[in-house]
Amino acid sequence: MPKVTEKEGLELLLMAWKAYDVAVYHARWYSVLAQVFQFLTLVLSVVIIVFTVLYTQRCNEGDDANIDDCLKTSMSEDATKGFIFSFSVAMSFVLSLDAYLIPFSRALHLKSGAAELESIIWLYRAPAVI
Repeated sequence: MPKVTEKEGLELLLMAWKAYDVAVYHARWYSVLAQVFQFLTLVLSVVIIVFTVLYTQRCNEGDDANIDDCLKTSMSEDATKGFIFSFSVAMSFVLSLDAYLIPFSRALHLKSGAAELESIIWLYRAPAVI
């Protein structure tokens, strides 16, 4: 290995480490974004299920149904339908953003590229002695 590294080599190393830092930073950001999308999807799914159950198990005023088989809610039928529709639209929006941005896949690609770049940097700095 040469005793002195040329200036061009040091500048190349600096640019490579900067590219590595950028890739790692964006990989972390996309990982967090993927977790946020997954959390929102799960929360919205639970909320939609709760409101759907409230809608299907409600007591109608005129029915002669058994009072033990239905739920008494203070919300009207239209309000419940509105909540179900609103949360369904919100979930569709979150899922479409997730499908458009593909944060989990991008994070994996960035992590892989950063690891490959780091490997190349260390191979440059410590070449194998033959």
